[in-house]
Amino acid sequence: MEAVLNRSKAHRPGLDGAPAPRRAWLLALAVAALVAPAMSQVPPREKAQALFRQGAIYLDGGDAPSAEPLLRQATLLDPGNALALSYLGHALLAQRRYSEAAVALQESLRLDRASPGLGLKQRRQTTDGLGLSLAFQGFLREAAEVYSTALTEDPGYPSFSYNRACVLALDGRTHDALQSLVAALDADARVPGGATLPDPSLDEDFRGLQGTPRFQAALLMHLPPQPNDGPSSTAMRAGAGLLARGRSEEAASRLRAAAGIDPSEPWAWYLLGGALLETGPPEEAAEAFLRSLQEDLKTSRLPKPAVRFAGLRSGAWLWEQGRLEEAALALNRASAAAPAHPWPHYLLARLHAQAG
Repeated sequence: MEAVLNRSKAHRPGLDGAPAPRRAWLLALAVAALVAPAMSQVPPREKAQALFRQGAIYLDGGDAPSAEPLLRQATLLDPGNALALSYLGHALLAQRRYSEAAVALQESLRLDRASPGLGLKQRRQTTDGLGLSLAFQGFLREAAEVYSTALTEDPGYPSFSYNRACVLALDGRTHDALQSLVAALDADARVPGGATLPDPSLDEDFRGLQGTPRFQAALLMHLPPQPNDGPSSTAMRAGAGLLARGRSEEAASRLRAAAGIDPSEPWAWYLLGGALLETGPPEEAAEAFLRSLQEDLKTSRLPKPAVRFAGLRSGAWLWEQGRLEEAALALNRASAAAPAHPWPHYLLARLHAQAG
């Protein structure tokens, strides 16, 4: 989940930059000690506000260790302050003290529900932080539930669906993860001013999904026109959108048409193979994957995870049919795309042993 923490810096206060050195933390304590006598006659809530403002300055500057004692004192003086608790939670989250962070962030949201004290942006940041603090402790189902609940109240916010997809993928709930990722990308496409989410293809949380046709289809469905687009690109992206949303039969029909428009487009064949995996027949899926690999040899347009997936799926089926030369081609492509992955090498060794 490290990628999630890095990804979410822009959405939460005080997580940018490295922790300050110990002397800065000591300086914060010294400041608090110096101002304490002068503030002894100030009402507790006003004291809390002054401490909160100073702590927020530290946190927004990336100095969580210095911010924490000031924010903690502010919450003790004014325990009903949801915003101060949110900032304290983020200060703890930035220091990777996830259990303490979850307690503070959860209490902040509880107070906000009882008597709203957070703005929309702050509420979103607090919810994101709570989900992350749970996920980093390994409480993936609880984190997913945080985002699910948040989506019932704020369904158009892309980050909730995206982070939910991340924790579902890490929890092995691939179908639900893909659905949530599609919802996130759909919501992000509607955000005025352009996309706000990171590139899922670079997110380690989705490593186990990256080669699957439905994952790749989700990345393609909102892709704007590209300089290397071919005559089938519009139809291919329409088919990708259908496949990403689980409408496999409609996707297969649209992708067959795309492959017919431009038989040299490896994406159309690869996505068609993915649709046929879900609708059948399996031999047509294997043939479509093989064709995608053959066309990709000429253009190198498919990403490596897609090549590995297509090579393994088609190679295993071709081997079963006794088409050893074509199986070797497919499995060699898979092993070249993922040299550290043992399965293509294992299958190739067995194939060569059988062929003598």
